Amino acid sequence: WMATDLAILEIASIRPVSDLKTITTVSLTGDLEYEELGAAGEIKHGKMNELVYTNKASTQAKMLAVTEDDIINDDLGALTMVPRKLGRGAALRLNKIGWTEFLALVGANFFGSANANINTAVADMTIGGLTATEVIFMNQTDPDGQPLGIMPAMIVVPTALKATAVALMDPQGMMITGASSTVPNVNPFKGRFKVVSSPYIS
Repeated sequence: WMATDLAILEIASIRPVSDLKTITTVSLTGDLEYEELGAAGEIKHGKMNELVYTNKASTQAKMLAVTEDDIINDDLGALTMVPRKLGRGAALRLNKIGWTEFLALVGANFFGSANANINTAVADMTIGGLTATEVIFMNQTDPDGQPLGIMPAMIVVPTALKATAVALMDPQGMMITGASSTVPNVNPFKGRFKVVSSPYIS
């Protein structure tokens, strides 16, 4: 299990289910901003709406048959590796399902221009690119048009950008090249975000 990339567990959580039926998750939204109480003392009613998400668990499995002859003839102790290999197979399947679902959200009904939560312009791994992406993230609004108020905590990158992302989070400083004007030698992103990298998004 541990001999695989487990970055998916840093960006997703495991939710227990009681059966394999489709489950529904409801996220409440609504106009609940307080209003000034008038002289009559009447408190106005708020409105509640909901966003509904569905999901479904399924059973994943793999089986190996080991005969008595296999056990007797296993002079090198190779069969002791079988449980480890099966554990790795479980983690590989978790990665395949998890990253397939995550990457399918890009350009779909989650990460898309309609939700104003994706940077389709300057999205490179530089101070400017990360600044532009952070502005988009911080300017997100909830379904009622209010600022979402979620602070970014991590950067998820493919393996080819891991070193660049780690360097961008380096508290020691930064190199400035190609600047047409005076730029302070300060790294505004030092230590700000946790870098999560996986070969599954390469």
